[in-house]
Amino acid sequence: MAAAEAYDLAWLRSTKPPRHHRDSPGVRIVDLFSGCGGLSLGLFEACRALGMKANFVLANDIDPDILAVYSDNLAPRISKCSPIEALF
Repeated sequence: MAAAEAYDLAWLRSTKPPRHHRDSPGVRIVDLFSGCGGLSLGLFEACRALGMKANFVLANDIDPDILAVYSDNLAPRISKCSPIEALF
């Protein structure tokens, strides 16, 4: 296993959130059909690999239990549990 692969595996198993540089460019993320956050986690990992900060602005899902998992893991600024039509 290459060192880069071992580092990524260690990061995925970590229980502490990664640290970001305050002056690094950020990516604003809106997940309209968030589920438990699989797509957002992939975006978060891509941002981390590029040295950018992932800024979760909005997560929306119709299932409150699944949205709670998303919110616990990725902490978006706004969580909405409503049909997507209600946002527009």
